[in-house]
Amino acid sequence: MEQDTHAEHWILRHPDLGVIEVFTGTVDALGAVDPDFPGTGSRDTTRRRTGPLSSSPRLLIRFDGVVIARCRSLDDVKIDLTPSGLADPRQHPGPGQYGHSVTFAPPMLQIDSSLTRRWVTAVTLRSAGEVVEFDAPSGSRAERRQQAMERSAVKRWLYPVLGGIGKGGWALAVLVLGPVLSRILDPLWRWLASLLPDWHITWPSVPWPDINLPEISLPSVPWPDIDVPEISLPDWHLPWIVDMALDYTKVWVPVLIGIGFGVTAVRNGRKSREKKEEWRRQEEQRSLQRLHEARADLARAMRGVLQKENREKS
Repeated sequence: MEQDTHAEHWILRHPDLGVIEVFTGTVDALGAVDPDFPGTGSRDTTRRRTGPLSSSPRLLIRFDGVVIARCRSLDDVKIDLTPSGLADPRQHPGPGQYGHSVTFAPPMLQIDSSLTRRWVTAVTLRSAGEVVEFDAPSGSRAERRQQAMERSAVKRWLYPVLGGIGKGGWALAVLVLGPVLSRILDPLWRWLASLLPDWHITWPSVPWPDINLPEISLPSVPWPDIDVPEISLPDWHLPWIVDMALDYTKVWVPVLIGIGFGVTAVRNGRKSREKKEEWRRQEEQRSLQRLHEARADLARAMRGVLQKENREKS
């Protein structure tokens, strides 16, 4: 099957930081964007040694045209965008190399991918107290996801919450599939155990020597005798739902954390829309200002021409 040679292109033109670009695609697709991407170019010998490369999607990130990260898989990652990290070439991958600088503090670029690690669901910039989400590439699955969230208030909440719960989805699988697998495997294990012979191993007795340690007499401290009155507490029992929750903390705690991630994503999406609307208003104001300045320059030029013609006539 012919591989896709077109990379998905996420781009954000930040008014202060600059242009941030994220590309996802196969090695061939990213090689068309970055000639030094691993697996392409004359310097790389991977193809000559091992033949065609895997078609799994990879990641490429550029900042103002400079490659700052290359990843061989679409894992969730946070890329460092601090001025010191961007200015240090040692933090960037060299030609034909993978690599990226990870951080957990803004400014940073957050990449979120699907559970299958086959496509990027969201790209978010976190900087100076602001959270801005990239617009998804045209025709991508992420664009359809964003459009569905924009059209439906329910999906605007449901998709991020489900994505957060997916981080603890293994717990739900254990809760649902655990009893089923136990019922299936328990008879199978008993049947296999019945086929195994009984092994009786007589271990040799080792005559360990007796070691007599000296007794140490510690001094006795005459502590005062204090009578503490007895306090009778009422006899009460936890509700069954609380008792069950305490027994299955490994199941509901990851799910609860996932819901927290989802609610945070909803809040970040609202902040992102507000920030983009603020940028749009600022850009409209700058455009109007440039238009007024251009009209003023044109009016001054026309007055200059008219004054010159009047002087020539006089």
